[in-house]
Amino acid sequence: MAINAKLINDVRTAERFPVELDATVRNAAELPSDVVIEDLSATGFRMVGGPHMEIGSTVSIGFAGIGVRSARLVRHDEGSYACELHQPLSASELSTALNATPVEPIMFPKTPSKTWLADAPEPYVEGYSPKTKLALAIVMPATLWAVIAGIYWAS
Repeated sequence: MAINAKLINDVRTAERFPVELDATVRNAAELPSDVVIEDLSATGFRMVGGPHMEIGSTVSIGFAGIGVRSARLVRHDEGSYACELHQPLSASELSTALNATPVEPIMFPKTPSKTWLADAPEPYVEGYSPKTKLALAIVMPATLWAVIAGIYWAS
């Protein structure tokens, strides 16, 4: 009777630590998704959740206390993704992440799992220019005072 064995090439360069960290991942379409990081090392992490992403694609992930980092998806298995950080975490950043206290999640209302806007990019809203802001700051109060003066003189 033969036993088949599967050899796995594990080329991790840093020790992994089991964690349960809430994070936000953004895919190529810049859509934010909440994920849970289940293990973390200086060179990568494994996360659960988020949208379907292709192996080899680049994502950005926001760590509490560390900030946003860029990573490459290297493995997908049963709803979890293994990612390699483009820039490894320093010893102090890794310590900050490992010692982070859990944040109480915000309870958002439940939404349907499939919506017609799920794949739509977030709209880009251009802010007012400094000249427009100055004009509004002058014109709006002047208009208000003119209305008040007109009401006062009319009565």
